[in-house]
Amino acid sequence: MVLPRTAFSFDLCMLPFLKTTAGGFYMLEGSQVLIVDFGSQLTQVIQRAIRELGVRSTIHKPDGVEHWLSESKPQCIIFSGGPASVYDAGALKPPGIVYEMGVPILGICYGMQVLAEHFGGRVESAGGNRDYGRAHVTFFREMVGGNDRSYEGETVFASHGDSVCELPVGFKKAAVFPHGGLAAMVDPVRRIWGVQYHPEAMHTVYGKQFLMRFLFETAKCKQDISQDEIYIYTQDHVKSLVEGRNVLVGYSGGVDSSVAVALVKQSAKSIVGVCIDTGGLREGELEEIKRNADSIGLSLKIVDTADVFLDALSGLEDAEEKRLAFANMYKQLFLREEQQRGADCVVKGSIGPDFIETKEAGALIKTHHNIDSYYIHPLRGLFKHEVREIGRRLGLPSKITERQPFPGPGLFIRILGPITRERMQLVRWADARVREVLRKNQLWDKISQTVVALFVVPTVGVKGDNRVYTNSIIVRAVSTPDFMTAEPYPVPLEVWREAESALTRHPDIVRMFIDVTSKPPATIEFQ
Repeated sequence: MVLPRTAFSFDLCMLPFLKTTAGGFYMLEGSQVLIVDFGSQLTQVIQRAIRELGVRSTIHKPDGVEHWLSESKPQCIIFSGGPASVYDAGALKPPGIVYEMGVPILGICYGMQVLAEHFGGRVESAGGNRDYGRAHVTFFREMVGGNDRSYEGETVFASHGDSVCELPVGFKKAAVFPHGGLAAMVDPVRRIWGVQYHPEAMHTVYGKQFLMRFLFETAKCKQDISQDEIYIYTQDHVKSLVEGRNVLVGYSGGVDSSVAVALVKQSAKSIVGVCIDTGGLREGELEEIKRNADSIGLSLKIVDTADVFLDALSGLEDAEEKRLAFANMYKQLFLREEQQRGADCVVKGSIGPDFIETKEAGALIKTHHNIDSYYIHPLRGLFKHEVREIGRRLGLPSKITERQPFPGPGLFIRILGPITRERMQLVRWADARVREVLRKNQLWDKISQTVVALFVVPTVGVKGDNRVYTNSIIVRAVSTPDFMTAEPYPVPLEVWREAESALTRHPDIVRMFIDVTSKPPATIEFQ
C-alpha cells in the first residue's frame, strides 16, 4: 500500500462535517476510528497521523464514549496514552461497551496498560527500566507477519513509567526493549494490539507504517478524507471568522503569525499588525520582523515596551511565574492597542502544541502567552510542519516559511535564574554569537530550533592564569518537524568548539554546556 501524501491537519471544528464534543474535542461525522483520550499530550497527534493517512476519526474522553457508540460503530478503537497509573484511584478507564463491539483495538502506552489490566495481565512500575525519548525495540517476525524486514528492529519514541510485566491470557509477546521489557503485545484472535511506545510520534521511524497496517489490514478502514479538501475548508473557516471585520494581528515575524496574516488578508475588511517589543528580542530581530512584514504586505506598528516588561519580570526566577507575568502584561497591551485602533478582533498565530502544553489535553507543561479565549486562533489545530506547508502554498517567502521559531517571552525565559537587565544583555550577546557560528558553518537553516540560555549559577574557571567565577551558557539544537517530539541535532564537535571560543571571550562567561536531551523527557525550551 502506498502512503497518502502528507499535507495538513487542522483545528477540526473548522470543517462543516465536524462537530465539537462536550469534552472540547472534535469528531468527524462518519468517523471510522474512535480515539479514547486518557489525557495524553499526544492524543491529537494520533488523530493527525490517522488523518494524514486519509482516515476520519473522533476523539472522546471515556465518559463520552458510550453515548457515541450507541449511535455509531467504528472500524476500530484506539486507546491513547496518559499520565496516570492504571492502579491509581480514579484512573481513567473506558466503558465496558468498547470490548463488546468486536472491532480491533490498539492501546498506546497507558492504553496498552489499560488493556493488560482489563484482560487479567499485570502492570507494575518500570523502575529502572523506564523509557523516555528514543528507544529501540525488536519485533518478533511471526507476530508482525509479512516480509517487511524493517520490523525486526525499530527506533521508537517512548515515554512511560509503568509497563506490562505479565501478559493477559490470549496475548502474545510481539516486541521487547533491549532491557527485556515488553514493548508490544497482540491477541491475534480478538485483533487487539498494545504498544509501549508512540507510533504516532514522527520520530518513531516506522510508526506510520505500523498505523497503516493496523488501520487498513487489521481494521479494514478505507481512505475517506482528502487533504486538499481540508485546505479549502481551512480558508473557508478563516473567512467565517474575520470576513468584513477590522482585524488586529499580533505579529512576530515568524511562520505562524505570517500564515495567520496571509489567511486573514483574504477576507478581512482591514488588517494591521502590532509587534510588542518586549525587550526580550534577539539582536537584530526587530529589523528582521519589519522586513518580513513588508514582504507579506502587512502594515506594522512597533510598540516599545521594553522597560515595562523588564519591570514586571525583574527578579522572577520560576518559569511559570515568568510566563504568567509576561502573558498578563502582553494581554493588557493588546487590549489597549485594540481599543486605540477600533479593531473588531485580535488574531494570534498560536498552533496546536501551544494549546496542548497549556493543558488543553493532559497536564499543564507550560503557559503560552497567546493562549486566551479573548483572541481568535485560526491555526490552533495545526502543527509546525503543517503551518510551513500552508505558508508555501500561500506563496510566502522561504525566509519566513523555514524560519526557526522563537518563543513569545523570548530571552526572559532563556535566563535560568532571576531576571536582571545585565543578564538580558548578556544572553542576547551570547545568542548572537552562537547564531553567527552556526550560520557561518551553514547549519542554522538545517536545525529546527536553537536555544541559547544563560545559566547563572557561577562555576570556577581560569582565564589568563587568573581564577574566574562566573556564568555559563547552555546551547540546545534540536531536530523536529512538529515540535511535539524532538531529537538533538548532530552539530559537529568542531563547530561547538568554535562557538565555545566565541562565547568565552566574554569576561562574564566561563563555560559552554551542550544539551543533547530528547523531547520527551525534556521540552525544547528550558523554561
